[in-house]
Parts: sequence; C-alpha cells; structure tokens
Amino acid sequence: MTALDSAFIIMYNMAPKVMVSEVQTDLACPEACFQASTASECFQHLLAWVTHPLWRKRRMSVAGAMKILSQKHLDFQTQELFTQFGNLNLFVLTAGKHGS
Repeated sequence: MTALDSAFIIMYNMAPKVMVSEVQTDLACPEACFQASTASECFQHLLAWVTHPLWRKRRMSVAGAMKILSQKHLDFQTQELFTQFGNLNLFVLTAGKHGS
C-alpha cells in the first residue's frame, strides 16, 4: 500500500483497498539507511536493523507488523523495534490500523 493511497484512505475515511501481495511486502529499511552519507554508515544502520532480537534476520512484512501491533501488550523490545521503522513504515501501519 503506498503512502499516497494511505493518505487518501485517512482523509476520506474509506476502507483500504489493498491486495494480498501488498500486505505481504516487506517493510522499508529505516530512514537512517537512506540518509547515510557513506556506504559504511548505511551498512551500520542496516546491521542495527537486522540484528534486533525480534528481527532474527528474517523479513518482516506489513501483515507481520500488523499482527504484532494487534497484540494487547507490547514488551520493551517490540516497542524498540517499532521505533526504528521510520516514518514511511509507521504511516503505512497507522493507515492499516485506521482502516481496520
């Protein structure tokens, strides 16, 4: 689901129109990776992203993140992981929660 589609959904209070393949898409890397000025700095941000205990070197989809967010209680590690998601991922997840 693109950010533009999500903004439209929130603005007009419509149900999201999302295909299964879109919610199976991986979350984007954190913004810090895109803002890095060198390759080694980008690598350090990517390494911090994929070595988080909840990440476990696996890919996290939008649906997977939504499933985690649907839990009643989020432990500190989970909260810490979600703080690294970046604005784009958080906006897409917020739009998903808004539409549910």
